[in-house]
Amino acid sequence: KKDGAFILLDADTLDLVYEGRDARHWMRDAKYSPEGDTFALACQDQKVYLYDAKQNVLRAKCDKHNDAVTAVDFTTDGAYLQSDSVDSEHLYYSTSDGAYYKIPSQLKNVKWDTWTCKMGWPVQGCWPKITSGKKREELFAAAAEEGKVGIAAVSPEPTTVHRSKAQDMLAVGYQDGAVKIFRYPCLSKNASYASLKGHTADLPSLRFACDDSHIITIGQTDRTILVWKVNKKKQQQQNGVQKILEASRAQIPPENGVWHVIYVDLLKYGGDYAVLASSQNGRRQNSTKP
Repeated sequence: KKDGAFILLDADTLDLVYEGRDARHWMRDAKYSPEGDTFALACQDQKVYLYDAKQNVLRAKCDKHNDAVTAVDFTTDGAYLQSDSVDSEHLYYSTSDGAYYKIPSQLKNVKWDTWTCKMGWPVQGCWPKITSGKKREELFAAAAEEGKVGIAAVSPEPTTVHRSKAQDMLAVGYQDGAVKIFRYPCLSKNASYASLKGHTADLPSLRFACDDSHIITIGQTDRTILVWKVNKKKQQQQNGVQKILEASRAQIPPENGVWHVIYVDLLKYGGDYAVLASSQNGRRQNSTKP
């Protein structure tokens, strides 16, 4: 058992460059700074480990979180780091020595190289509205009739987010398996979005491809990987969404360890997505189900 261990591989040859272990708990995220001189590991032990990438030595530990750290992002100059934790803390650190910034406004003008944290000003609109009183009770009752229980059945919260490389889209995965595509930044809870359905339950991770051409989503409960093709085509739609996304390929591990390939094409009509056709084991089958 080697929880906390990590390896560095050559990007071209995948040869082992370095192997280390400074933590005794498993890692939940890993990122290089834009210049490649620093890399960070977000750990289950509530710490962020910062390494000098040139010498592969531990530079600092960021230890102000009170729960497991789930995501980290560097600024464009690599000088600062932001991190999320399971208990919804969103903290900031200096990457030179791991110093903690108590006042977030000190970094209000910095630009972030990536954005994978669920918390933060530019992603606040992806969180659900808070309901209370009679309306909340009605929502729980309706969910119970469908056999669903818990807050996730009424107001599913984000489980993973990723900003596109072009910084114009925000992909968000939710507890109920939904994938929503917002414009970035997403500041209003009334923001328009494209909603995609393919997973049956929570999404632990999703990412845009390096050229924003595809989105890859991973389902935890259904053990499914979906690859969505992104087509940027201007549409005149009432909800203001100008993105059409097509699910182009899904690889699903079914029973007995046998892999099948299912192709799913999604087109948007009046705000809804319809499955046009699917194929399994190479045989194409038309589908009339929306």
